[in-house]
Amino acid sequence: MDTVFRPLTPPPVPAWRCRRRAAGRARAASCDGFPGAPSHAPRLRLSSPTWLGVHWAAQAVLPGKCPEALPPAPCRHAMIRAESSVLIERPVEAVFQFVAVDFFANYRKWSPEVVALEQTSAGALRQGSTGRQVRCDAGHRSESRFRVTTYESMRAIAFASISGPRYRVDYRFQAVASATWVTFRFELQPELFLRPFERLLDGAVRRGSDRVVRNLKRLLEARVTSAACETGGPG
Repeated sequence: MDTVFRPLTPPPVPAWRCRRRAAGRARAASCDGFPGAPSHAPRLRLSSPTWLGVHWAAQAVLPGKCPEALPPAPCRHAMIRAESSVLIERPVEAVFQFVAVDFFANYRKWSPEVVALEQTSAGALRQGSTGRQVRCDAGHRSESRFRVTTYESMRAIAFASISGPRYRVDYRFQAVASATWVTFRFELQPELFLRPFERLLDGAVRRGSDRVVRNLKRLLEARVTSAACETGGPG
């Protein structure tokens, strides 16, 4: 009798496994997964366009590894945040005038990285006003447009980008006797090509935040010294 060999039919994939694989693919599509990849995943070259949107596709060919058993790639591209505060020996009216009311005239004084600045809306600065700036940070030139999102007289002013790099800037003012407590907050979402360097960016943003409040204190308190020298004289 002739023996008939029939190909083995693989068993059907359980429904729970299909759902699990679909969920893994959905997670992969929502994040490029490059930073913080698992140690066993092969590194892709940054110069290769294939790493964009890839959730470690090579998982499927790793020996002895079940793709859905590997941890999902984390979405780590949150905003980088920094906050700094300083006590300025000037009344809140003078500080708010310098920082908020005369923002377009003075901003480049405490933020010298800004090489061009202009107001693109008409009228006095208020909530809804818009502007454009060009920055040069460590040789990297970037342009953005922004809008005033908060304007509270003697209390706060805040900005948010509407084009270019995504960021939010917030200044808070609190009167302390004849001085002013200024709190500066900055949030930045790194551009795509900078995301692998988020840790370096975080340190740079924190140092920049501290520099902003130091510059404000130096500029505003120097105005008092200059005024005293002009009005004073030999007794």
